[in-house]
Amino acid sequence: MTKISTPVLKTIAVKPFIEHLVLLVEDDRITFEQQVTPENLIINADEGQISQVLLNLIKNATQAVKGTENPIIKIMANIGENKHKRKWLRYRTEYLSPNYAKS
Repeated sequence: MTKISTPVLKTIAVKPFIEHLVLLVEDDRITFEQQVTPENLIINADEGQISQVLLNLIKNATQAVKGTENPIIKIMANIGENKHKRKWLRYRTEYLSPNYAKS
């Protein structure tokens, strides 16, 4: 069983962080769109751990659109809040093809 290391929290500006991750997996055949709300969103997180999670989600999306004509991957991040006023980073990846016929 893998031992999870103790998180080393660091202040991370989300928009440039996501832009950097997209550069790591960039593919000329895929259009990447990013939407971070607010644009200056800052989080405290373990950079290594969150990089690994988000890179895996982005890579999964790129694999899902392989062979699709004119694919678009949209990455969205914002802050969510529950009834106890606890906040978290809400991250979503959508992928689609403009030529995909909706039924």
